[in-house]
Amino acid sequence: MILKPNKKKSDPGSFRPVSLLSNLGKVFESIVTIRLCEWAENTKHLSQEQSGFRKHHSTNDKLYELTQVVSQARNRKRQRITSLFLDIDKAFDRVWHNGLIYKLTQMNAPALLTRWISNFLKDRILQVRILGNSSREIAINYGVPQGSPLSPLLFILYISDMPPPPPRTHRSLFADDLMYYALATAKTDHNINKSLQRAMDELAGYCSLWRIGINPKKSSILVFSSSKKKLPYNVSFNGKLIPRSFVAKFLGITFNANMSFTPHFTALAKLARTRMLKLFSIFNATYGPSPHTIIRLYKIYIRTLFEYGAPATCVASPNVFMTWERIQTRTICRTLSIPLTINNNIKRAHANLPTIRDRNLYLARRWYKRAMTNNETVRTFNTTQARSYSTDKRQTPLALIRN
Repeated sequence: MILKPNKKKSDPGSFRPVSLLSNLGKVFESIVTIRLCEWAENTKHLSQEQSGFRKHHSTNDKLYELTQVVSQARNRKRQRITSLFLDIDKAFDRVWHNGLIYKLTQMNAPALLTRWISNFLKDRILQVRILGNSSREIAINYGVPQGSPLSPLLFILYISDMPPPPPRTHRSLFADDLMYYALATAKTDHNINKSLQRAMDELAGYCSLWRIGINPKKSSILVFSSSKKKLPYNVSFNGKLIPRSFVAKFLGITFNANMSFTPHFTALAKLARTRMLKLFSIFNATYGPSPHTIIRLYKIYIRTLFEYGAPATCVASPNVFMTWERIQTRTICRTLSIPLTINNNIKRAHANLPTIRDRNLYLARRWYKRAMTNNETVRTFNTTQARSYSTDKRQTPLALIRN
């Protein structure tokens, strides 16, 4: 049992069970995963809304989609995006074995693969050992083994038949992270609220039928709008009201209502400063790594924090990016013993480092080029967005990346 990050040891739910698997068995499972994935992709059984655990897909797909939609709506007067962020509770542990085999059969999956998966999941046991004391063996009828190469694919196949979202409502999926969003105006607020509630009612029925749970603690409703008025959105799931929030975390990026990304940049800057202190604890003028090595460690250990989600965060203003740029400047000055009064461009030239913003734009454009080559979902999404290509001062990801 492995403790989850930032969880209390006193809570049994804070521990993640990881299966003890044979290395030879995992090699064979990888082969089966490749075959099953090819079948699922060729037969279109994987939802186009799902980007998790699929080739040529990544979290950037969904982060880019959300940022582009919200930025485009903000460029039009009196429009806003209402979004529901949901999390499937204990996703891999909720896969019902009999339900999964039934779904694979209904999908007309290859019979031999279905039989093999049935035997793969059958007769599994769970046992916990603490301080030399072992619990009794418990037969497992739910869940796919944590650590198996096949488990992620089985999970996304299990939830691939979710009911489609209602009209005027869109859905975004990455593994067990689920989001619904809709474009709203003052005249359509009531209708959008009804559409989102209908989506939650249909999802609740689906979850009840297939024994899936939604974690209410990680669910929230966020309205992307510049207005500070309390808008009339009251959406519930299984009778429990989904809380309204002005900040929501989705796939590791913290979004706020006015799409400035300030909370995200501030939180990462705090973590980066902690890592910077650890990095300089091993640096000394007479012993320890050379300045060149420290710069390389900075790129790996600290700058990578700023690079994640570049297709979304690239729209942040230069003033917001300065939160991260100051950390890079301090690192350069201390490593290369350069006075703070020297021009920042000269400092970066000595360290051979671009600005954080330029680096993010480079990564965003590199991802975009690959996505347009290999990812049909992103190409389809961009076709609709390019029709309303914006030259407004508030840039969208598409405008920045294509320029």
